[in-house]
Amino acid sequence: VLLLSSPHNPVGRVWTAEELEKLGTICVKHKLTIISDEVHSDLTLPKFQFIPTAAVSETIANQTITIIAPSKTFNLAGLSTAVVIAQNKVLMQAYNNKLSDWHINQGNIFGTVALEAAYNRGDEWLEALLNYLQNNIDYLHNFLAERVPK
Repeated sequence: VLLLSSPHNPVGRVWTAEELEKLGTICVKHKLTIISDEVHSDLTLPKFQFIPTAAVSETIANQTITIIAPSKTFNLAGLSTAVVIAQNKVLMQAYNNKLSDWHINQGNIFGTVALEAAYNRGDEWLEALLNYLQNNIDYLHNFLAERVPK
């Protein structure tokens, strides 16, 4: 198994399609399942392009389990709710079996409703959050440029 943080956490590095393809090709060659943690994908700043790992190729998609969640973007971490996606039904069943073996439940109704609300009606919040984050980045960049010698 390869656990991929995409975009990278904590630095926010967004992987290119070429990088994901190279990594995916290695995983396919060595029969590694890719678990792509894409929980931070909503926080990708507009000047970058987030590419889901499973979107790189059909072959890579067949070896990928993708995890997304509103926890970071919409401050819902306490609800322990996520979406797990795998187009390969055998892989998805193996994942579900492992959850069952470990006695991990499949979520809660409150978290599910919050997830649905965040993804269906959270555009205004997300836009404001991305602007806030970009302003913080700009402030830090300017602060360092003015005060730190080259």
